[in-house]
Amino acid sequence: MAAPRAGRGPDPSDPLATGLLGAAAIFLALFTTLPLELGVAIALGGVLGAWAARRLGGPDAGVAAGLPALAALGLLAVSAPTTAAAELAAGIGALAFLLWLAAAPSVRPAGALWRAMPTIALTALILVLAWASELLLPHAPAVLGYGGLLLVAVVLVVAILVGRPDLIDREPEGTTP
Repeated sequence: MAAPRAGRGPDPSDPLATGLLGAAAIFLALFTTLPLELGVAIALGGVLGAWAARRLGGPDAGVAAGLPALAALGLLAVSAPTTAAAELAAGIGALAFLLWLAAAPSVRPAGALWRAMPTIALTALILVLAWASELLLPHAPAVLGYGGLLLVAVVLVVAILVGRPDLIDREPEGTTP
């Protein structure tokens, strides 16, 4: 059962987000060079560890509760070969992790999961663009590497500016008489 939010009953997004994270981690485990049982065990261990940390840590757990899942996804991504399918699976795992973070009942105020959707959708669009460029563009690692670096830099700057509008507009709002 999901942890209750203040006066709103159980949160239905937490089990859904945890299930999606688990499915994405197992999907990534299918593409690793690890034995299947070990890959699935790492995926499930990381997701269940993150779920338990969120449940047992309460409001103090915060984003740190996601460290077991992040470690599992990282270990699985490192052990995956550099194929288009494995890269897509790793990207889906990263998107599921972001969704899981956005659905944290102890971290987010009510409705933040829906407020996080534009950011997650932008990240998904970037994943689609990166995967399409992997499939459609000629393979020139140096050129694509620089392009990927620029894309990541632009996304980081946009994310910072969207998350902190006070960095752009520092003047206080004017009052009208």
